[in-house]
Amino acid sequence: MVVLTDAVIEKKRRRVAEEYRRQGYRVTLPEGSTAVPPFLRDCRPDLIVERDDDHVVIEIKHSNSLKGSNDLIELAARVATQPGWRFELVALGNDGAEADVISSPDWLESMLRKPDLAANPSQAYFHAIYLGQVLEFLVRGLALRSGIRIHDKVPRRIMNELVFAGIMQQPILDRLEHALSYRDKLLYEPGAPETQMEQVAEMTALCRDIYRECVTEANESSTGL
Repeated sequence: MVVLTDAVIEKKRRRVAEEYRRQGYRVTLPEGSTAVPPFLRDCRPDLIVERDDDHVVIEIKHSNSLKGSNDLIELAARVATQPGWRFELVALGNDGAEADVISSPDWLESMLRKPDLAANPSQAYFHAIYLGQVLEFLVRGLALRSGIRIHDKVPRRIMNELVFAGIMQQPILDRLEHALSYRDKLLYEPGAPETQMEQVAEMTALCRDIYRECVTEANESSTGL
């Protein structure tokens, strides 16, 4: 199993920073820097990137550290109150952990068991972003379990390959595309509509439906049945 170290996170941070620089953004590494907005003075996000029409606070986390991460909830909520700013979460996983989730019936429910988010409508924004990461983790785990290579592939390409392999059916794909498009609007489009608990409930149901409807196919594919 590949263990995600601080060096892996730092490598990802450099890649994300370089990608934003290519798009014309000014990049700030908050550690040891005073060049941060006043509302972030007591926070340590991984990156702050800015240009005239967009201002982004970026946090990079291991996927398995997302559950119950109150610092992320606080940071996302703080950014959401600032006009012209948006929050972006980059979640890192590893192939071993992602493949193993398909063999662990309790994994999904443990990830969805977040009473601090689920019972609080004011946290619907971050809950939807979190569920988007769970959905992507499920998609990658299904692909790995089915012998589908996922290296450097975007989630939508993996999803289409799962459909082609018969692991995922078109109705699930349609719901996935809608859920991830909604998540992307929250993350990347300034002035996105306020998150509703109904959308959070749909994303939660989709996580369970994917696990219930696709795991059998993935396990049969991996064993050659």
